[in-house]
Amino acid sequence: MGLLSMLEQSPTFPPLERACERSERVRISYRGPDGRVISGYARVLEIGDEHLLMQWPGVGFGPIAGVAARVECYFEIDGLSYVFDTISRGRVTRQDVRLGALPVMQLDLPERVEQRQQRARYRVSLHKGTPIIAGAHDLETDAPFGEMRLANLSAGGVLTLSDDRAARNIPMGALFWLTFSLPGDPRPFGFVARLVHRNELNNGSGGAALGWAFAPADDAALHAENIRRIERFVAGKQREQLRRAR
Repeated sequence: MGLLSMLEQSPTFPPLERACERSERVRISYRGPDGRVISGYARVLEIGDEHLLMQWPGVGFGPIAGVAARVECYFEIDGLSYVFDTISRGRVTRQDVRLGALPVMQLDLPERVEQRQQRARYRVSLHKGTPIIAGAHDLETDAPFGEMRLANLSAGGVLTLSDDRAARNIPMGALFWLTFSLPGDPRPFGFVARLVHRNELNNGSGGAALGWAFAPADDAALHAENIRRIERFVAGKQREQLRRAR
């Protein structure tokens, strides 16, 4: 069982605290000194006032994340999935009653722990046919990011593919403005979208697959209308697939 040591003035992350108390597995991912992505399962050993202590999976896993390395973490608790990213402070030693001195990873407390999108919605693949291109604008920096290809779509969010190496560094939870048009619908779409997952592409481009959850914007009526339009598009694609399957 992990040790939980939260100070009164510390930020609180109830799902992460429960994961620590129950010694739940956390999937971690980061880049090693050679640039190789290291990914595996660990456990949160301690939540302090300014840090996390994370179990190092052990020999054969790879080196502990170096100082200032970005670490992405995913875990499930009470049937829900959560994600956060943080910065490594390197290797420290923890004393265990049975095993003695153990190497562990020290991480900064995350700024936020967010629930991953878990909506049971039908998604349509957009890999085939003419590529659908989305324009992307970073709302935090107010800077255009560039174009991305839509890979699949649902009424809850969209998966985009970017060959830009900078896509691997977009922080989890980032808010972007995405614009795109769909076949058969003359009006373009515009959505505030929050990044909820990210995986590197294996096509040699160095880019990333980016999963976005649509977030309500200031104009709630326009957002609801856009969602209904996507639902009609997705339903139409689903009917096409059912006809082809007959």
